[in-house]
Amino acid sequence: MIWLQTIKHFEQRYGSQYVSIFDHLRSRLTESETGDGKFVVLPFEAGIGKSLQTDRIVGEYLRSELTRGQRHTVVRRNDDLRRFLIIKKFKDDVLGCAERINQVSSGEIALGITSENWSDYKANLESISDFLVVVITHERYLDLALDAYTRAFFTEGRHTLVIDEALFPPVCTLSATKIRAVQQVWPLMMQRSLVDAYEPFLHEIQRLSKSQEQIVVCDPLDCSESIKRFKEEADAQSFDMKTSNLISEFVNDLEVIIANTTLCIDGRLTSYDPRIVRWGLRNNIILDANGNFDMRYSFDDTVTVDNQAPVINHDNWTIHHIPYNSSKSSIRRTADYHSRLMELVLERKKPDDKTLIVTQKEFETKLQAALGNDDPDVQIAYFGNIIGKNDWRDFNQVWIVSNAIIPMEVYSLYWLMSTREEFQERSIDIVLHKRKKGKVSFKDQRFEDIRMGHLVGEIYQAVKRINRDNNHTAEIFIVNNDPDITEALERHMPGIRRGETIDLDVAQNMTSKETKETEADRLEAYLLSLPIGERVAKAVVCKEARNINANNFGRTLKDEKIQRLINAGIIEVKSRYITRIS
Repeated sequence: MIWLQTIKHFEQRYGSQYVSIFDHLRSRLTESETGDGKFVVLPFEAGIGKSLQTDRIVGEYLRSELTRGQRHTVVRRNDDLRRFLIIKKFKDDVLGCAERINQVSSGEIALGITSENWSDYKANLESISDFLVVVITHERYLDLALDAYTRAFFTEGRHTLVIDEALFPPVCTLSATKIRAVQQVWPLMMQRSLVDAYEPFLHEIQRLSKSQEQIVVCDPLDCSESIKRFKEEADAQSFDMKTSNLISEFVNDLEVIIANTTLCIDGRLTSYDPRIVRWGLRNNIILDANGNFDMRYSFDDTVTVDNQAPVINHDNWTIHHIPYNSSKSSIRRTADYHSRLMELVLERKKPDDKTLIVTQKEFETKLQAALGNDDPDVQIAYFGNIIGKNDWRDFNQVWIVSNAIIPMEVYSLYWLMSTREEFQERSIDIVLHKRKKGKVSFKDQRFEDIRMGHLVGEIYQAVKRINRDNNHTAEIFIVNNDPDITEALERHMPGIRRGETIDLDVAQNMTSKETKETEADRLEAYLLSLPIGERVAKAVVCKEARNINANNFGRTLKDEKIQRLINAGIIEVKSRYITRIS
């Protein structure tokens, strides 16, 4: 088994300290107990095989404690035998984990449940208890928080929960862009129910989105009846899978936002479902390489961080800084960011180097185009799809070429999720740093700690995808205009050397390509909000439809969105009036 050879390599390379920390993991998994509702984070540093070691420990423990029968049927030697539920980030990790445990235990005692085989077990939930180890994804674990009935079949008789990598409960976001996406697929003759459902939210967005330097805590909205009517109409329709999922997500967003604490900034409302929380067993372990700097744990009184001394010395690593604003909005405004960046990457790549470039998902295609022909020694990945992966273990260069930042209000919601408290303030202030162009931070240190911990953690996980065996001379290149992030990363990689400060010359002559709400969008929303039969003067329309330019009104009426309403017989346009027909 090749993966066991990897563990043996680590043991030989790092010696007694390495063996000692995984003896501690063995104790946590097979002897200790956190208690119901309590969690212990083990922040083993990235790249030392914590997931493989967990699989080996669980497999060895079960092999020593039972007599194997046929397949997964076993005869226990110990009535206190621990059963395990293991949570993995990706589907492939689920299957790999179950396979490794079965290899070590010499039985078929571990079951990996994925979307491919879930229907078989959903039809026979009782069969899940036949397996001593069940492995599922983060997504399924979070879904089970809302399904107590099904969850009981996963927890029955199980003692130890292992969550591999940090969990990020979903947030719900509503914006004009998302509303327009639903408008495009919703039947024209039924637009009234859609408008009734979203209109209060759109008004709230317009009322509160006045500044990018302040997140506003919203007042509750009382529109459950209109959402209910829209949902009933949606349930009565037959849509394809993609459209059905879009509308279901839209309805869920509306329902979560009206029922829970909601924040507004920059044209969007954001909330979360407080029912989606960590749930556990009698012994609950979180394996998270970011555990020392993910500040969500420090605000959560159900969590204890069991700090571990670092094992790896990074004296064969060098970190270079490219001081440039790599936020999404900044990159979108450039003419040649990706082509200039790729020139720099190839300039710094020696013939024997293998280079990983990490960006945001939306820029992956542009970077690939700038790279040109496929080169197996230069690969591109994106944040959100790299944690826990070993695809680049023998690479020796990594470039972080865009910020790992998420919407600012989400950091505030993470604090809410962790503390289970409410905001005492009605607004949350954001600081725009003029001397560090593009950098933003919170005035409130609680939220700022969570923001910085998340940013540094994402970058740390990205750079640790390479040189997994730590037997290469490795280089990190970070494109970021905030030196605090680079310095924080250095502190978490003992022995790393600081390299060069490298200039990146990029032309800033493009406007942002972010989707903006047009006058046609505003006019369409207004006309669909009119009661059937109502006639409105064009001059009044221009004012009430949120200040449409009267001089360009004729051109706006020719937009395809408005023409679609006219052709469908929903509105009628005369020389001085517009009438809602149906």
